[in-house]
Amino acid sequence: PSRSQTLRNRVLAALFVAVLVPLASPTGVRAQAASDANALVDQGVERRRAGDDEGALVLFTRAWEAGHAARARAQMALVEQALGHFVDAEAHLLEALAVVDDEWIQLRRADLALALEAIQLRLGYLEVRGGIDGADLRLDGRSVGTLPLDAPIRLAAGSYRMEVIARQHYPFTRQIVIVPEGTTRETVVITPTPSAPASEADPTARPPL
Repeated sequence: PSRSQTLRNRVLAALFVAVLVPLASPTGVRAQAASDANALVDQGVERRRAGDDEGALVLFTRAWEAGHAARARAQMALVEQALGHFVDAEAHLLEALAVVDDEWIQLRRADLALALEAIQLRLGYLEVRGGIDGADLRLDGRSVGTLPLDAPIRLAAGSYRMEVIARQHYPFTRQIVIVPEGTTRETVVITPTPSAPASEADPTARPPL
């Protein structure tokens, strides 16, 4: 055969092979992702049995990121409960329980609801009033919001060092206690420093004693 005919035959052969090789379907991709996520959850469960909750949380988180399966989210919540991360545990377990068409969740819904109840017994709310717009609210040195807050903050029960920091104002500091299943309410009054413009002063502030 001529050179052009040989080239034509090669092109036709390549096209024939391309037709025979199916492209990955979206369904196949999803099935593989679900399989990978389940394998990560199984590995995480084994880590928990071995006493490695931190390692298990890493695997459950990866499983959640791989497929957003309710089972992975629930397992995240249960290991967070064991680690004392009660705020995250509550949020993730509520998210898992909101899924109504997952067989794994349905079979364990009663047990998961009991776990949620136990988690919520460890939590309370902090409601902060007063202060000035834009002030930074910190608990134990960690920023948790900006005043005014849109809603009370969910926190694990216990004692915290609360600070409110605002530019050209004296810091407001107070030791607070979050009570289980309750709401701790704090009113913030912060005082402008002598160099602060009058427009930035807190109208409810009083001079430092």
